[in-house]
This record gives sequence, structure tokens and C-alpha cells, in this order.
Amino acid sequence: MFDAHAHPGKPSSRVLACCAKEADFPLMKAFPHRAYGLLWPRQGSIEVLRKALEDDPTALIGEVGLDERFPIADESFLMDALLLAKELHRPFTLHVVGLHTPVLWALKTASPLPPFIVHGFTSSYETARRYVDLGGLISLGPRSERTRSFTRLLTLPFVLETDMETGPAQEKALAGLHGRVAERLGKDVEHLEEEMHGRIEPVLKA
Repeated sequence: MFDAHAHPGKPSSRVLACCAKEADFPLMKAFPHRAYGLLWPRQGSIEVLRKALEDDPTALIGEVGLDERFPIADESFLMDALLLAKELHRPFTLHVVGLHTPVLWALKTASPLPPFIVHGFTSSYETARRYVDLGGLISLGPRSERTRSFTRLLTLPFVLETDMETGPAQEKALAGLHGRVAERLGKDVEHLEEEMHGRIEPVLKA
């Protein structure tokens, strides 16, 4: 059972550990699957992100993106991160709250890009379809289950996440999420886990 987006806590091999500020970079090496991210310039410069990735050639990028809840959202900073992903051939994880239009524009402008995940997706099926058409995966968590589009989102290429700090509570939440999604789809959990692995593995190994 794999968590497509969680934050560094207890070391685990069954999670893509992501961060969004330079202060968390030293925690990432404890995780076999890790992504270094910055959301805004005040959390670290693009050159700081570049150095972390050059020093860690198997790491991914993430999380990067835009969030309408914070007025410091920076579209040029996101574009710099996408171009860095393209230059270094690193898959990446996107954090998007509300501002899907500029993020989709940035993805199209920077295309072609490495594989990417849109984490914690809670928007519409139509918006998700646009990300999938650009080569992305949507990552669904407990908050996604509360959206009206959730049942339709399960018809798209998706992975599952907790967006929690890794540890016992995160593992319990992940197991519960897998169980509920498997039940919705009429599958056993083992079959669902195999599907998740088949989708996430190309991202982790790209």
C-alpha cells in the first residue's frame, strides 16, 4: 500500500515524501522516495531547489504550485520550477488550490514535461481531465472523498494519498482510504494496490 503524498515524519519506504520549504530538505534523505519542493520564493530560491536536486539525483520535485488562499502565490516562481523539472528530467508534484487556470496554462507553456502528480485533488472532473490530458495523474485523499465529483474522478488515472505526516496515524488513514475506494469500485484491496503501483512506479522511476 503506497501513499502518493505525505510529509516527513517516521521514515517509510511506502510513501512519496514531499515538502514545500527549504527547512524540511534535511529530513528528506530518510525516505527512499522523496521530493524537494518550494511553493513561494520566501521559502527558498529556485537555485536552492536546483542545488538540492543536483545533490540528490534520484529525488523528485514537489510540492510546487499555486494556492488561492495565500496572496503570495507566484506564477513566475511556478514556471521556474516547471522549467527546472524539464531541464533536470525530474517528475514533480503539484499543489493547486483554486488557481487551476494559471497552473494549466503554465503546464501547457512549458510542455513537454516529465510525468507529474496533482496532489490532494478536490476540483471538478473536467479540470482533472485537463491535467490527465497533459500527462498527469490526479492524487486523491480523504478530502477528495467529500467532493461531488469523487465518483467520476475514480474513472480517471488516479493514485491515493493521505497528505499527513508519516507514522501510525498516516498508515491507518491510508489503509482506510484504500478500503473505501476499493469498495466503491467493487474491487478487492489487493487488486487496487496493484493498480496504484502500476500508475505510481513510472513516476518514481522516470
